[in-house]
Amino acid sequence: MQGLERTGAVDTAFWTRLANPRIPRARYPGNHIEVDKTKQVLYLVRNGEIVMISPVATAGIPGYSTPEGRFAIYEKRTGWDRSPLGVLWNPMYFVSGYAIHGGDPVPPYPASHGCVRVPDFVISRLFYSEPYGEAVIIYS
Repeated sequence: MQGLERTGAVDTAFWTRLANPRIPRARYPGNHIEVDKTKQVLYLVRNGEIVMISPVATAGIPGYSTPEGRFAIYEKRTGWDRSPLGVLWNPMYFVSGYAIHGGDPVPPYPASHGCVRVPDFVISRLFYSEPYGEAVIIYS
């Protein structure tokens, strides 16, 4: 979000950028989850304000894509869930077998078969805080 590479380094460039941070804004009002595929981030939005930002990995494997549009969480499975394309941690399904799910690592580039992969610590929060029917909006 700050235009820095994901290096994990806390250096002078990091602190300089955070002195005047770019504050992202939700694209849509209300309460929902937004996924920006271009920036590879997930926003948790409450009352039109971003309250949490997480890195994600969306589709990056040739022949696969992450759907765009407005969806809703229709199923949640606790723990490990085996799918035809791999094992998902605490998946929250939002359309046709696509899910927001945990799975480390989450590289700083598209790398999934089409799901929205988030760090395990993020899905541990979202899984219990986000209700069935919660809107999931995905865009480029």
